[in-house]
Amino acid sequence: VRLDIRRCDSVKNKDNEVFVDTTGKQNGRGIYIKKDLDILEKAKKSKIMDKLLECVIEESIYEELENIIKNY
Repeated sequence: VRLDIRRCDSVKNKDNEVFVDTTGKQNGRGIYIKKDLDILEKAKKSKIMDKLLECVIEESIYEELENIIKNY
């Protein structure tokens, strides 16, 4: 059981938008993370998601992931 996180490049303004894709069907570059709070904390500390998506992951994304994991 994994969560899918996507980054999409907007053609119009070329800004990177990072969002959680619970369906796994959105376009863009994605990474998966196990639904485990310990794994999420390790990923946050190591900034591995930042490296894989080649952008800075906002705190709100981590909070959204944490809420999804807690409610799973």
